[in-house]
Amino acid sequence: MKKLLMFVTMSVLLWACGGGGTTTTTTDETATKDSSAPPVKKEDKNAYSPEKADKLIKEMKACEKTVCDATLALTELGPKVGPKLEEIAANATLSKEERRKAFFVLDEIGAFEGGQKLLEAAKKGAEDEMRRRLFKTAVRTENEAVITDLLDYYISDEVLKNKDKYLHLDIASAFSGASSRPKIGSKVMAWVKKNYSTKNESYYTSLIGRSATKEDVSFLAKSLENSKNLKAKFNLAATLVELGEKKYIQVLIDGMSTGDQYSKDSAARNFAKVVEDCPADQKTKVIALIKKIKAANVLAPLGIKGRVFDEALKKLEK
Repeated sequence: MKKLLMFVTMSVLLWACGGGGTTTTTTDETATKDSSAPPVKKEDKNAYSPEKADKLIKEMKACEKTVCDATLALTELGPKVGPKLEEIAANATLSKEERRKAFFVLDEIGAFEGGQKLLEAAKKGAEDEMRRRLFKTAVRTENEAVITDLLDYYISDEVLKNKDKYLHLDIASAFSGASSRPKIGSKVMAWVKKNYSTKNESYYTSLIGRSATKEDVSFLAKSLENSKNLKAKFNLAATLVELGEKKYIQVLIDGMSTGDQYSKDSAARNFAKVVEDCPADQKTKVIALIKKIKAANVLAPLGIKGRVFDEALKKLEK
């Protein structure tokens, strides 16, 4: 009798603890089988397809504004839509409004496989907003062949001897911010180091100022030491200061003190880029130099140079 009671008691305890039935086991097995089933794939509404891109481009053309539902939807399609928008942006027969929409999408996308058509259109274009955007967007593709092509063009006779004085500026400006875009900046600096020459030196230093990083400091310092061009020397000095090499600000201060009006002006404009790094014990001297340079240049008070000098003086006189 005692054995029977012990058996019943143990059975009840096992059942209470969940160990006495088969229902739980069956449920667990079912759950395991269900969890191993492949998840149902949801359709990606932003997935690229040529048909979807063509439909949105058609809607984009009907948009009254650059930023609209169609252009925003095109940006969501990603880099694959780039070549279709490149065709529009590079087409000089289309209206500027239509091309601006394409540029907006391309700017949002950034890098994509293309850029050569943009570059070729830029080379043929007149000095205007479209040419500047073509150069800039071609660079932003991060296509090495396109970037190298543009850099070679930059120092070609076609540019160096061109009567269009803004052409080389438009190209250099296309690389603005390259130092913070490693895939672009590294390509530019590799090209500069390979091709650097004291002939047309300021063309190279314009690129350096937009593309160099701390890794390039030794190259910049050596180039400054060997420089034959004051404008290039001042460009290099300002870039070195921006990269943390504060001692080179003395090159700019000395440049504002000696030489002709043109070289003093160049030194002052480069100094304005790094005015915050002016040594405290030289502020009074520098303020007097900038005021003198500004007064000697009759055009400076009326244009960009005047504003640059005024902003520098304002910071120095705080």
